[in-house]
Amino acid sequence: MFETSDQSTYLRGVTDKLIVTGRFTRIEPYAGGARVLTGGKLLPADRYRAVSVLDDVVESTVSEVPAGGYLAELSGAAKSWLHRLAAPPMDLALVGTSEWLREDLRAVIGNSTSIDDSWTSLGSYVLPDEGCAATWSTPVIPAARLSEGTALPRSCVAVVLDRYGAIKYLNEITVPIVVCIVDRSVADGSAGETIVEARRNNSRPVSVIDELGWCPPTAVEALAFTVVA
Repeated sequence: MFETSDQSTYLRGVTDKLIVTGRFTRIEPYAGGARVLTGGKLLPADRYRAVSVLDDVVESTVSEVPAGGYLAELSGAAKSWLHRLAAPPMDLALVGTSEWLREDLRAVIGNSTSIDDSWTSLGSYVLPDEGCAATWSTPVIPAARLSEGTALPRSCVAVVLDRYGAIKYLNEITVPIVVCIVDRSVADGSAGETIVEARRNNSRPVSVIDELGWCPPTAVEALAFTVVA
């Protein structure tokens, strides 16, 4: 990857400890091998475990590699964790109140029976698009921007609509998978009504337990359906 890059190439490289993102500058001989200057960081080339080419111009940024933890093990992402950080899937978007969503992403998830390093933040897996991060994959979009004509990324195949401010745009969203989070603590039932109305119109019910293999925990209500075009 480094040998075929030039100074117009923007890269994201991942070592065991660091994520380095930015413009490639040069590769040079070093102690029987080579070292690379990219993203403003000069490191031996053999330290990089995964490298990807970026389509856009980005600022040089260096971050620590987050632990995949229990969630990565559970989802199967642990086997390719460093490669995932180098080229994360750009297939999810979160829509709602930005401040609340980012607070939710700071929640720590782990295995309560383990005392090792299985604990990690949800954001380490979702990788929200933030200016200070060296790797990102998920845009956090304020619901109001949908009313202004902001479109979801073309690569997006799933979107989470958090509360009624986002759910009210449900019928205007065309991505294949839409997850709606309803806040039942508020008296206004508009969000639920919007979802039920969508369920009534040209849809097929889906069994959450039998077809999706998920048993909602206590106090969580889940409704799933497909929309027939």
